[in-house]
Amino acid sequence: MKIVIISSDQYPFFVNIVNQLAILGHELHVICSKKIGSIKGVELVSDKIILYPEYYGKIDIEGSKLNFFWSLFTIIRFRKLVQQIQPDILHAFNLKWSGWFAAFSGYHPYILSGLGSDILIEQGATKNFYLRFLRKFTIKKVDIVTIVSEQMEKQVKEVNNSTKTVFLNAGVDKQIFRSQPSGSLSDFKHRITYNPDVKLIFSPRQIRPVYQIKQIIEAFDLVHQKQPNSMLIQGGSDNTLYVTEVRDLINKKKLQNFVHFTGRVNQEDWINYFSISDIVVSFPYNDGLPATIFEAMAIGKPLILSDIPSIRKLIGKDDESILVDKDSINQLAEGILLLINNKIKQLANIEFSKKIFNKYGDDRNTIKVLLKIYNELIDIKMGEYRIE
Repeated sequence: MKIVIISSDQYPFFVNIVNQLAILGHELHVICSKKIGSIKGVELVSDKIILYPEYYGKIDIEGSKLNFFWSLFTIIRFRKLVQQIQPDILHAFNLKWSGWFAAFSGYHPYILSGLGSDILIEQGATKNFYLRFLRKFTIKKVDIVTIVSEQMEKQVKEVNNSTKTVFLNAGVDKQIFRSQPSGSLSDFKHRITYNPDVKLIFSPRQIRPVYQIKQIIEAFDLVHQKQPNSMLIQGGSDNTLYVTEVRDLINKKKLQNFVHFTGRVNQEDWINYFSISDIVVSFPYNDGLPATIFEAMAIGKPLILSDIPSIRKLIGKDDESILVDKDSINQLAEGILLLINNKIKQLANIEFSKKIFNKYGDDRNTIKVLLKIYNELIDIKMGEYRIE
């Protein structure tokens, strides 16, 4: 099978899909805005993968003053490239940018993997006329949208009721997340704290309002008052206006020495952060099924999650899982304190999570579902598709 796969970023989920498909013998034409294959942890594994360096820095150009001109130029060039390759499948990761370009190419079969904020109204997908138009245009052009929550499905159908949706989780390669990272974990932990007895709480979500990072800081402040030997590790890039608000709150609470920001890191360091942490916290007010949850499950870390529909449907609510009210900072703090000091509860949480991961989070299941989607599209639409 010949596949053109496009992304505006080197999401681990995206790179993993590319590698797994190539290992199975498919020919992958990879268009990405960032260089991949040279960063430790996201190496490309096969000569079946064909890269197009001329697109580096051209797919996601949100900050450019020449935004419109370069977007149009890239769309025209991408359209010609797809015509030349004539793939069996065109697959875009994320509606924003890469999804737009795929839609404007006019090529079919076209599958879009929505990642959440690119589609959901609550996460800013329609905050101006420009985004509203492109979101609507792309959803109407796509043949199948893969989704990670019922909320995403509902909002896709509100745009175009005839658009087919399929659930596709952001699966994780458990061999990578279970393998021992290179180097000493004690040395890695030493980067963060000199005290080996510190309890480390990892918040791996991006620093955005939807993930309620300020609320996590508030909860951590309550935790730290009762557990002074605790520290919060905050994942994600740290160069947005919201990050400034988060840092101001940390300063106000006098927690500067107890919150560590990872910044943007490679996959090996990302695994190290999971490995050294005692518990993992994810507290969004709205979400799908993020890969970070499955990463924590794969590596065997206890989880505290906000009680939102997509998570509750996956996890359920019982004694082994800890779901807390998305609007309650006190519940979050209590959940952290309960889990961080209770080994029996931790082990029960981990064992429960392993069962969930094996059923929903293993990337081998993700690849099986994806290949089924690809083959059904090719079989059903054989001979019908052409460049418009």
